[in-house]
Parts: sequence; structure tokens; C-alpha cells
Amino acid sequence: MQGGIKKPMADLSVTVIFGNQQTSKKLLCVGYQVDKKYFLFYSSEFFIARRHILEWIDASQNNQEVVNYDNKMPPAYVNTIHQEILYEYAKLISRSAYGTLQRAFITERFNKLKNGEITISGTMREWEREQELPNQCVYCGSSTDLTTDHLIPLSRGGNSIADNAVLACKTCNASKGDKGVFEWLGLKEKDRLHRLVAGKYLKQLAVLHEKAGTFETSKADIVKLCLKCRLPAECKKWRTEKKLTCFCLESIF
Repeated sequence: MQGGIKKPMADLSVTVIFGNQQTSKKLLCVGYQVDKKYFLFYSSEFFIARRHILEWIDASQNNQEVVNYDNKMPPAYVNTIHQEILYEYAKLISRSAYGTLQRAFITERFNKLKNGEITISGTMREWEREQELPNQCVYCGSSTDLTTDHLIPLSRGGNSIADNAVLACKTCNASKGDKGVFEWLGLKEKDRLHRLVAGKYLKQLAVLHEKAGTFETSKADIVKLCLKCRLPAECKKWRTEKKLTCFCLESIF
């Protein structure tokens, strides 16, 4: 999707192209009219196009970089569980540096992490020096009814060490329950998680995969993780079945 918001209007005028079939629709959307062409080659369901467009408008209103569904998926150069963890860290570095997800910068940081030019532990130490986690819920920002949440739930093999414990309000803690963070937040919200919290979580996931011997599991063998994973419904929801994604990182517990 290219171009920008035109002027305040009540309708969203959209042309959606599925392969060689073109469908024009008017969508009710508060506040703006956007004339766009949006190309979808993986689905013929119009509601998916609507979701993408509304997410684009939401990002534009908040001066955020537009990240569509495809951009939430790891790029082709991410080939193993290990590299998926590095890629997620590279995105955290981009958010730290720019406040947004900058694709070229993410690729550069990924390669530096992969080649050992920069390290995860060094990056985390820099962030910890810059900023401490506030005394509020790490998920919603509430400062009332705070409890301790375990990023990897105790009921699923997590422990009470500092890297696995964060502050969360009772509402978020209850909502998350025994789910993994990515499972609970989903692809749309996970990249808004505080970078220190996300970094701590990725560190715990890396340790689990190293212990299980799945750290270097490749795309070609990802189905082996699928057999033991408890997230098939989540992958189906996001159309990521048998694909290497952040959900695969949570297949280990």
C-alpha cells in the first residue's frame, strides 16, 4: 500500500485485487477516506483486506510505521529457531533506535547479531542502563492491583528468576493465564511489548530451546515442533501453519 490519507470523510474507498480478479468496495471507517489498491495473493476473503486497511489507518493516525500482515512474518533469510530469536531481537533494537520497525535497519542488525559483531547480552545491558521497567503493568500500563506475572508460566515449566518475572495488573495476569506472551498478544500486538520485557522473554525462550536441542531447528524441520506444539489453533487463526514464526518459539513449553 502506498500513498497517504487524503481528507476527512466518512467512507473508505478501496479497490482489492485477488490475483486477476478485481473487487471494489466501500468500507465504513470513521474519519478518513483513503483511495488504495491492495494486492492479496494468499486469500480471497474480503474481511482480511478490511483488517489490513484499518490497521494501516490506525498506524497512520498514531504516526507509526505501517506494518502489514506480511511484514509481521519473518523474512526469507530467517531459517532456524535461533535466527528467529535473533530477528526478534533485531526488531527490538529497531524500536529502541527509531521507535518503529525499520526493515533495512532490522536486516543490518540481524546480520550483526548473526555474525557476532554485536551481542544480545550487550544490547540488553545497554537498555537496562538506559531505562528501568516502570512500577506499572508491563502490558497495559496500569499502576493499580499489581501482581507478579511469569513470562513463561510456572504451570508450563517457568521459574521465579528475575528474567521470568514482571509486574502485571490482575486483569492482564488473569487474561494471559498460562499462555505464552506471543500466543496471548498475537502478531498484531506483540511488537508493542516493552523492549526490556520482550528481551527477557526471548532470553528465556532461547535457554529452553538450547536445553531441548531445538535451537537450530530449520524451516524444513519445523513440522517436528508442530507435532508437540499446543498452538495449532493460534497458527490457524493467523494463517501460519507449518511456517517458522514467533509462535514456534513457544512450542517448547
